This record gives sequence, C-alpha cells and structure tokens, in this order.
Amino acid sequence: MPTLLSSDAGEISIEFKVDTSVHISGTVNTIFYIGGSGTDSLSFFKDSNNDYVVQVVKEGQLIGPFFNADSYHYLTLGSDLEDGWYQAVINWDDSTTYGYLNGVEQGSLAYKADLLDGYQLTVGANSDKSNTFNGLIRNLQLCLTPRTAATILSNYTAGTSLANLSCEAAFDGDLFAGYLPSGTYTCEQIDIGQIITANITAYFISNFLLSSGTSATLQYRTSQDGSTFTDWQDFTSVQATFRYLDFRAVLATTDTTKTPEVNHFTISVDVPDTDLSLTAAIAAGGSTVKYGQTFYAVPVVTPTAVGEDLYAQVISKTTSSVTIKVKDSSSNDIGGTVDLRIKGY
Repeated sequence: MPTLLSSDAGEISIEFKVDTSVHISGTVNTIFYIGGSGTDSLSFFKDSNNDYVVQVVKEGQLIGPFFNADSYHYLTLGSDLEDGWYQAVINWDDSTTYGYLNGVEQGSLAYKADLLDGYQLTVGANSDKSNTFNGLIRNLQLCLTPRTAATILSNYTAGTSLANLSCEAAFDGDLFAGYLPSGTYTCEQIDIGQIITANITAYFISNFLLSSGTSATLQYRTSQDGSTFTDWQDFTSVQATFRYLDFRAVLATTDTTKTPEVNHFTISVDVPDTDLSLTAAIAAGGSTVKYGQTFYAVPVVTPTAVGEDLYAQVISKTTSSVTIKVKDSSSNDIGGTVDLRIKGY
C-alpha cells in the first residue's frame, strides 16, 4: 500500500468506543482490517473472549490453499474493557509489530505484515463486510513514520488529538483529520409477517442539542408488499397500516471536529386492542362463528348463553373464528343463542 502505508515502517492510530450493551460476548467485532485475498494482513478486533487483539497473518505459511496455525500471530491490547473511549496504536518497523492502548505499550510481535499496493483497508468490518463493529470509531490516522513508545505515551497523557499530530503521511492529512459532514445509518428492515394496523413509536435520544452545529434526525418509511414504499419522512409517533418498516438515522455536522451521537434508539410497534360484541345462533352440536376480521393473535373470547339454566362452551378458536356449543343444566347439547365478546389485537 505505498499510497497510504509502507511495509518497511508505519503506524495506524484509531479511537474506538466500547459499549458492552451492543458488543455481545462470544462475537467478533472488527475495528480495522488491511489485506488482500490469501495474502499478508493486519487487523485489530474484539474476539469472542472480549479480548481486543492485533492479528498479523503471514503469507506463505500454507497447507494447500489454507494458512496453517503458524500463519496467525496475536497481540492482546486489552481484555474485558469497560465502557468508554479507547485509543489504540499499532506500528511496525522492518521486523516487529508493536501495540499500544491508551498510550501504554502492551507488547510486540516478532512479525510484521507485508502491506502491498492494492491491499484494501476496511474500517469497522472485515474486507467481506463480516464481523462488523457495532459502535463508534473516530480519528483514524495513518503515518509513514511510527512514533516511539515515549512519544505515544506523552501524546496520550497530554491529551493531544490524533488529528493535531505531525504525521509524515503519504496522503493529505485532512482526509482523516475530522468527521464526515453527514452520514445515513439504516436499520435492519422489520417484517411483521402480515399487513397490520399498528401504533409506531420510537425512543430516539441524541446529544446533538448539546453540540452546536450538529443534527440527528430519525426517518421512516413503510410498505405493504416489500416493493412499493412510502417516501422517507421525519418520524413522529404514528398509526399506520403496513407489513414492512424501515428506519434510518441521518446525522450531520457543520463542524467536522464535532459529531452527533445517538445514545438511545428503541422502536416499538403496538397493535391496538379491538373489542367486538356479537350475537350468534348456535346449532345443536355446535357452530363456528366468524369474528368479521382477522386478529394478529388469537383473541380472548367470552361467550354468554341467552336463557335460563343454559351455558356456552368455547370448543376451539383461531384468529378469525370460534366454535361454540350451548348446553343445558344437564349438559345436554341443545344449541341456542349466545352473546360473544371478542377482545384482542
């Protein structure tokens, strides 16, 4: 990667936010990956044991088409990190890779990846978009000249922003010096499974009110068939008829040294209760009575037999109908008239 980094020496600095509510134990969350297909690679990720690990993979240590176990070299920068922001620095010389967390050197590997022209740098996921980092990443900086351990610690202790460091980089330093002016983040589509009429609410809390020049807007759209959608519109609590539901957060800033954050985001879909009253004639042996609509879940049905010393029994019920029998005080199945109350959603 001579346009960004050199295999002889280089440094990657990055800040990431640990949030144990979304970084689930047992999963892998990649913070960055550099490499190609079947080549050397350098990556930094949270592994399934909640260790934050630098991985160097060396090309050539193969068994057939696969790397053998000796191809993988690991350096742990931290374990079971508490919630909050952290700064990781990974740098290398012509033979060794070093790792730092919050300014402190955590160790080294007697290996370094040969990063060549055409290799891909992926931030927040692997190159195939797997193992995504479900969280915040900022202040990525690539340098041709690695800092010394003393300088890294001094910069971190002094609170020096990565964006303000003097860096002999192979590209315009402003490229990663701040945040993007805007970004759109689309949630996974919600499929209810059938067309319903429901109340949609959202708990959406952002810090943009505390950070001038930033904004965070929640938008939504709906569809009944998965093909034709309503236009995206700013969200307010609404009752809609739909099957598919999409949400997205649109973040923006007029000052690229600042960024809005979404601190809480919960979507609720609540189907309102329906309360029906019916009167039906029940034949001896029982009759099936349709509600006149289909409920989302099987409703509560309360039958009352009309007449002295009679009672009604619910034999079975579905989301659209109920089977009723009417019996006398001797439990003879005689039929009759019933009043029905059906309540559900």
